Amino acid sequence: MKSKAWTEKVMQGVFFIAACTSVLAVALICIFLFANGIPAIRQIGFVKFITGDIWRPGNELFGIFPMIIGSLYITGGAIVVGVPIGIFTAVFLAKYCPEGLYKIMKPATELLAGIPSVVYGFFGLMVIVPSPIIKIFLSLSMNSLLMMTLPSASFVLY
Repeated sequence: MKSKAWTEKVMQGVFFIAACTSVLAVALICIFLFANGIPAIRQIGFVKFITGDIWRPGNELFGIFPMIIGSLYITGGAIVVGVPIGIFTAVFLAKYCPEGLYKIMKPATELLAGIPSVVYGFFGLMVIVPSPIIKIFLSLSMNSLLMMTLPSASFVLY
């Protein structure tokens, strides 16, 4: 019984070190970005940086307002489309799905929920952008965000 308790303590230490390493990595990335970005923002001016509408680093024009608005539009569009489909999928799986279909859809939904968003973005870039389907949706970013949202919402809600 002592070996089990010792193994638990060792693994607790391993996981603690792994968690601390992850937090340290994110903190170092943030420090690097701020250390290199703050002098440039200070030179341009924070308000001009946020509200500027032109991004041309070669001409020293650094406005990110269109990027902020575009991100909000894309996120809102993906939520408007993805959340209802995710909720309906979860309700279907929980209440109405036949047993045979459930045995296929449940693992498939769990598998899709486990795929990182970067993979969905790459799939959107390589498959959806070149296809005519892109004209139906608003943009590449919304498509990849939508593809990421659907299985995640279904899995979490179920």
